[in-house]
Amino acid sequence: MPQIQIRKKHDLDHDRARATAEKLAASLASEYHADYHWQDDELKFRSPGIEGQLYVGKDEVEINVRL
Repeated sequence: MPQIQIRKKHDLDHDRARATAEKLAASLASEYHADYHWQDDELKFRSPGIEGQLYVGKDEVEINVRL
């Protein structure tokens, strides 16, 4: 199963970084019929053909996607 991993630094405070991730997830969930939920600071998502996690850290986000 192919996998994608991306790490990106950010300069947002934690609440704003998490709110940004939530807004993106809600938009993508609506468009692609995906399910997602938060487990602490990790947003887990699943849609037909893709699943993964987005971790929101203090100064970095990391996304892991399995196709």
